[in-house]
Amino acid sequence: YTQDCGFRPLGDAAPDIKTDRLRVDKDNTVLADRELLDCDNLKHGGKNGDPPPVPLLKKLVQCLLEKPSNAGQDGAERMNLTEFTIGAPHKWRTYIDQGQGTLNTNVYPVHIKFDTKKFFYERNDEVVGREETVTCFADADNLWQCGWASGPHKEGKKQEYLVKP
Repeated sequence: YTQDCGFRPLGDAAPDIKTDRLRVDKDNTVLADRELLDCDNLKHGGKNGDPPPVPLLKKLVQCLLEKPSNAGQDGAERMNLTEFTIGAPHKWRTYIDQGQGTLNTNVYPVHIKFDTKKFFYERNDEVVGREETVTCFADADNLWQCGWASGPHKEGKKQEYLVKP
């Protein structure tokens, strides 16, 4: 069975089509299935040498992907962290670590497992069980930053949902 064809081989089971309800606001902007983080106004002050504040780092990692739809449009994306493991810190490595760090900057590698879901007018796309590595550090402006890094990686399982009004 393929979406393009619409036929399935004789004797095979019908595809499992999952559905979601369309959620929009008064401007017809597609909403996610929960309140999203306000990443633009997230206070993330910090200082190199201090241990990382785990609740803040979790929000910064979520802000790497989480975003609302633009007004009157679709495309909102939410991220739910399922595992968050901070590794042993290391000093800044030039040409490997990216951002506003110096040789004295402590960098914290973080292995994360998470699920994402994108919300559209006609379908929603979900990825479950994705794994990535990020690094977090307090930059030269004394702000905690997190970004994607090399390390263990897993794509996760994709699922599409038909959206009904």
